[in-house]
Amino acid sequence: MKLSPLNFEQEVMLLQQQYNPVVLSEGKRQLIVLPELQGRVMTSTAKGNTSQSIGWINYEYLSKPHHDNNAIIGGADRLWFGPDASRFSLFFEPGVETTGENIRVQDAMSTVGFETTKQTQTHISMQQALTLINYQGFTFEFELEREVTLLSKTQTEQQLDIDIPPTIDFVSYATSTKVTNTSHQDWSKQTGLFSIWDLGAFHPSNSTTVVIPMTQNLDQATWYFSDVVDSHTRIKDKVVYYKADAKYMNKIGIPPQHTLPLFGSYDASRNLLTIITFAMSKEPHASYVNATWDFSADPYAGEIINVFNDGPNEQGIPFGPFYEMETSSQGLELKQGQSHSHRHSTYHFIGEENQLNLLSSQLLGVDISMIKSIFN
Repeated sequence: MKLSPLNFEQEVMLLQQQYNPVVLSEGKRQLIVLPELQGRVMTSTAKGNTSQSIGWINYEYLSKPHHDNNAIIGGADRLWFGPDASRFSLFFEPGVETTGENIRVQDAMSTVGFETTKQTQTHISMQQALTLINYQGFTFEFELEREVTLLSKTQTEQQLDIDIPPTIDFVSYATSTKVTNTSHQDWSKQTGLFSIWDLGAFHPSNSTTVVIPMTQNLDQATWYFSDVVDSHTRIKDKVVYYKADAKYMNKIGIPPQHTLPLFGSYDASRNLLTIITFAMSKEPHASYVNATWDFSADPYAGEIINVFNDGPNEQGIPFGPFYEMETSSQGLELKQGQSHSHRHSTYHFIGEENQLNLLSSQLLGVDISMIKSIFN
């Protein structure tokens, strides 16, 4: 049974049945964080309690006690760790056949809650000691610190170098996740590395397009597990466009050398412009874990930006439906006691198209008319 869409206030009430949601707020701008689900940002609102929220969550599952490690839960910024594929995968127990039926989400990404260490009206800090085991049987022990901040108008304008038109409603937030190696040995490419992986699940539509500006042109986006098809992926003038309609289950990425620290999406049905920014490594030879479903491939030929599009499975049923915009840190090659942080920021703008066009042109380098017409 699929529950009808709820407004933001109703989503808070639904989550209160089984969890202790933390609501960060500044005026009508609000977001929900669940420390019990690894400091996950669930949804947000730019227009107050009674408006439709921004972020897809699984109402039916969340209305019951959390019992399934592999449950599709959603959330506008969930914390996972990669890779999910390759010989160093974190999603298969050692020795099992690497098939979809054997995927296992580890407790550190599912059932282990985080302890709140500090909380204000617009900020929450959390921490937890975690353990991961990769497909080769190597155990990572680490301390994790995660912060979620609801950004003010001034912070949003400064971070994006924009002026927000007064008629635009917006909500923006940043997550920062720090991993410290507390294992008894260093982490190396030989043992396998893992990444900090932030994934944002949002409502799809026939008029939603993901926009990924690049440093240089690209012949084709990266294949992950299903064909990269023209109906959903177009590349024009150093920009990848992706149709986020949740009607074709698919995932794409772009190589690190093509990557800029910003991408986004536009949903014409909601007049909703979303921008994602993230921290990119300054190390010229940083390695990124590879999550393509080719277990013989180079495990460190991975990517920073990925887009997942939900769609019908073998039974003709989507997971959500939703689409995801994802970013990953470099592979964490940390000596004992060393740390690394990954920052992932989300900005939502709602308003008249001509006003949103100013922001789209400035931030993504393309105007909304181009975004709306690319798949027509």
